Amino acid sequence: MTQITIAYAPDNSRITLTLTSMVSVLKNAKKNDEIEFVILYSPQHLSEKYLPTFDNLQVIKPYKLNMIKVDENIFDNFPCSEGITVESWFCSLLADLMPNNDNVLYMHCDTMVKSSLADLFNIDLGDTLVGVVEDIYTSKQNANRLQLNDNLYFNSGVVFINTKSWRKTDFYNQLRNTVLIDKKILNEQDALNKVCDNKKFVLPPKYNFMQVWWKKFVHEYDPSYLKEYEKASEKPTIVHFV
Repeated sequence: MTQITIAYAPDNSRITLTLTSMVSVLKNAKKNDEIEFVILYSPQHLSEKYLPTFDNLQVIKPYKLNMIKVDENIFDNFPCSEGITVESWFCSLLADLMPNNDNVLYMHCDTMVKSSLADLFNIDLGDTLVGVVEDIYTSKQNANRLQLNDNLYFNSGVVFINTKSWRKTDFYNQLRNTVLIDKKILNEQDALNKVCDNKKFVLPPKYNFMQVWWKKFVHEYDPSYLKEYEKASEKPTIVHFV
């Protein structure tokens, strides 16, 4: 049996997308996968009348549902670049909100799971903070802009969180202090990359496969990554519709 905990942070406009992603998890899970979904939400942006909707998929495969209300005011003065909502910051609270979990997979709603996530949850992250996949575009430029020591800029649409390590490092307060001081940080992806600098576990691209038309014009990835990327394109575990 593998315990699989997946968190989303939708608003009213992303309910259908989130449900679609949840369906893909359930339909591709193994029989002995124990699924728990966590919905982080702000009542200002996700009407509570829609909350029962997230429990309507039990006919596919039974799962545990954990609805967690977040006070969005604690993210006042956090930057949100165009198209980014305050909900994008909610993932930074997961270690504190899930005190009994060692790992949580945080996903954006524009994801589709193609096979069981058991293998991912059996990965030992050690003392790293996150398991992540390098971003698909201007990764090296963003790493340089943020002065990342590990020179790795990851995509925050799929993040395998080592909540045990986050609690040890008081992750949310570290992130908050960084965000309010470093003016180069434009969004939650920048912030997560900065706070997790040198503490990232690099996952195969199949766990956050991003197929984009502009990739053929980008030449910033090393041959070993490109080989893994082509392998992932044949059988991705998580497809991210960036």
